[in-house]
Amino acid sequence: MSADSALLAHIGDLIEGVRSKGAPRFSEFLDERQQALCLPLAQRSGLPFLFFGGWQDASRRMLGVFPEYWEAQGEDFPLAVLTARIPKGFSLCHRDFLGALMNLGIKREMVGDILVDGQGAWVFLQKRLAPLVLQMDRVGKVGLAFQESESEAVDFEQRFQEQRVSLASLRLDCVVAAVCSLSRERAQEKIAAGLVSVDSLPCQRVERQLNSGCKISVRGEGKFILEHNGETTRKGRLCVNIKRYC
Repeated sequence: MSADSALLAHIGDLIEGVRSKGAPRFSEFLDERQQALCLPLAQRSGLPFLFFGGWQDASRRMLGVFPEYWEAQGEDFPLAVLTARIPKGFSLCHRDFLGALMNLGIKREMVGDILVDGQGAWVFLQKRLAPLVLQMDRVGKVGLAFQESESEAVDFEQRFQEQRVSLASLRLDCVVAAVCSLSRERAQEKIAAGLVSVDSLPCQRVERQLNSGCKISVRGEGKFILEHNGETTRKGRLCVNIKRYC
């Protein structure tokens, strides 16, 4: 059984558990592709459901499925938000925090987003793991202390690098070539190899027409948001704004 088939089978069992027990059930943290894969199954269930990751722009989210009488809310999720302030003079990144959690025996699917800026970090994870992580007193060689916080207190703004480009069309291969500084042929090879996703789902159609607001992920190159308001150049090319996730 493939990983995707196993995930869908698990979500199917979760849904049936809600029906039989009359109580909410929650998945592990899912990445955006997994969320897109599970969405049709959750919709077909006819039960209330919600994807929630602890903050408004979360990338990794749990799927919660609820009994028919339930009004699904984020506060229902078994999720904790832990914060830590990074001491002055030290620098830590997402990988440092994730590595520290893995060293505790915590699996990746138990952890949601890890947000890091120059001053501190926010770690989203299953609530049952909070006591273990709160005992940590360092990440790498940097001493720090975690404390539990409220998701409403998360003060993090996603940063982007913006690039203005002109395109002949909004075909997927044109966009990938532009955002990754590749030839059209090389962009088509990446798409055909399954290395490109649109709105979290793999896409191997080089001719696919994209819309403003689409999220494009290119393995090894990063993740981007496409913005187009209909503006064109004097020669009729499309003026497009590309926002690259930092």
